[in-house]
Amino acid sequence: MLKRLLITLFLLTASAQVAATDYTDIWYNPQESGWGVNVVQSDSFMFLTFFIYGADSKPTWFVGQVTQDASSNFNGTLYSTTGTYYIQPWTGDAVTPAGTVSFQPLDSYTAKLVYTVNGIGTVNKTVQRQPLTASALSGDYTGG
Repeated sequence: MLKRLLITLFLLTASAQVAATDYTDIWYNPQESGWGVNVVQSDSFMFLTFFIYGADSKPTWFVGQVTQDASSNFNGTLYSTTGTYYIQPWTGDAVTPAGTVSFQPLDSYTAKLVYTVNGIGTVNKTVQRQPLTASALSGDYTGG
């Protein structure tokens, strides 16, 4: 009987999977409200969309396609994107490699975000998940 119990426990332990953290969320730095990164994760792949501003203070669009490495960081290419003005008929977009990006989880709620835009510079920030507020749930969100 004890032998069967030990075998059962061994098999249950061996078959248990480690729960992976899903980092899908909006990430930002609370001291720098107004910009952020949207992270969508599928297993060991992430798609990042940046909502940031350029040197001209106008919205600048970057996206990143990153894959998980052996140290559980996500690294890949940063792309610049442009498209048709939203009020006009769609004529296509332009996606150009612009640098590199790395999303490095520190825990389930904080991460280090490092991205380099070729010819411009490197940004290195600690980010966290944007908390869901009561006003966001009620639809009364006014920014911030």
